[in-house]
Amino acid sequence: MVLSDRLQTIAGMTDPCTSVTDIGTDHGYLPIWLIEQGVCRHAVAADVRKGPLATAKQNCLEHGIGPDRIKTVLSDGLKEISRDDTNPDDTLIIAGMGGETIVDILSAEPEKAHSFGRFLFSPHTKQEELRRYLGSAGYKITDERYLIDAGKLYVVMKAVNGEDACATDTDYRFGPFIEKATEDRKIYDILLKRYNALSGMLEGAGLPEKRVAEIEEEIRSYKEVLKL
Repeated sequence: MVLSDRLQTIAGMTDPCTSVTDIGTDHGYLPIWLIEQGVCRHAVAADVRKGPLATAKQNCLEHGIGPDRIKTVLSDGLKEISRDDTNPDDTLIIAGMGGETIVDILSAEPEKAHSFGRFLFSPHTKQEELRRYLGSAGYKITDERYLIDAGKLYVVMKAVNGEDACATDTDYRFGPFIEKATEDRKIYDILLKRYNALSGMLEGAGLPEKRVAEIEEEIRSYKEVLKL
């Protein structure tokens, strides 16, 4: 099983555990890889769409993995996920969707979400919104990895139950581990390009004062992390 760079990063950040629950599993590639590599003993592959879930089930069978190892579940977020038996190292993975959708999933079932001990999130958008929710809802970000996959910049967040790890607006916007990420020149250059685009927006006319203030605050954060 060959994973995309994004899924490989998530897999590499998953610590050995009893069970992994992958919400939005799509074709089930990630739980299959984690089972085959011995990272976890059992997994739940969940998706809200019947088609991809059927493909995930078929992929499991083709890899010789039965429902006793990977259980496929049709579920809108965590709604149909059973948490009757729990372990402190159980891992919840939610990836491949917007940060606001991840917030909706966690906030819809807060007790069930916190029954997991470890978390991996990979929001395609609204990263700041997700970080602010995590901090307010009792999650602590312990690591973040920025990566480039197919020319796009992604971030993977690792968390546990605990107190907020973000202390400033810049932490929420870029994550508390952004300094490590900007050591990669390719990632630095993508962020620099975004900074230049924001600076160019201020040169245009007709922006509302509120939007100008928001852009100026974003630019301040970019200057801080890029050391400009």
